[in-house]
Amino acid sequence: PTLAGHEIDLGFITARVLYTILIAYRAGCLKHYILSFLVAKKPEKLGTGKAKIINDFLNAGIAFVTAMFVVDILDADIGAGLGSIFAVGGMSTLVFSLASKDLAAHLVSGLALTSSDKFYEGDVIRLGDGTSGMVVKMSWMHTIIRGNDEINTKIPNSTIANMRVANLSRMEKSQVRQMLYFQHSDADKMPALCAAIKDKISKSCQELIKDGSRPFRVHWTDITSDRLEVDVDCRFNIKPIGDQYWDNRMKVLLAIEEAANETGCKNAIPAVMHKTQAM
Repeated sequence: PTLAGHEIDLGFITARVLYTILIAYRAGCLKHYILSFLVAKKPEKLGTGKAKIINDFLNAGIAFVTAMFVVDILDADIGAGLGSIFAVGGMSTLVFSLASKDLAAHLVSGLALTSSDKFYEGDVIRLGDGTSGMVVKMSWMHTIIRGNDEINTKIPNSTIANMRVANLSRMEKSQVRQMLYFQHSDADKMPALCAAIKDKISKSCQELIKDGSRPFRVHWTDITSDRLEVDVDCRFNIKPIGDQYWDNRMKVLLAIEEAANETGCKNAIPAVMHKTQAM
């Protein structure tokens, strides 16, 4: 057959294209094997999340190189073609920037997020606006976060790029803080109550940090018109997420309740104000 006055060998061209695609596929398999090997060999240096990001970038690179080889096989005029692309690209970039600034911002922010080390899929994070949950998907445009209520929230990457991000999955310490309210009639019992709370928390919580590197405080801090206030502030060598954290928090609450019962202190209304913070 002929095309534009030139004879073409469809069989030969088809074979070259298929062989090029096959080589690209084999390169992708080799890339996957090497990344899997490195993750298994040195998980502390190359975690699953970072390996996924590298895998995505390598896939894009393989696809680009494959496309360039296919274009070359098809005897495209690369010089003229690229010139046309740049000429049209300059005009389209202007139109694109004017008509779709948000889209460009999402894409640039997505590239920055995926190439950064802030968080990976599977991490539990907390954003500056209070949104928290597990990262279930990261794309170049949006990030999807699943909250504790199982609701998935899709957030544009340009929004996340301008927020503070706390990666709770990478934190090794946590805080349990309680503000306790007691009646005025128990004022003389406060020293014994504080000592009892501190003793019981120390005995029941094995991961409590009490070497002085972090605060461990139980103090009578204030007197108001209707109550006495006792502040309990503890830090632990436990991540601020997961069952271990909540089991430990329950131990703290049980220790406080046991100490109050032993010393005969009665709660005032409101009885307890919760305040939990990750470190």
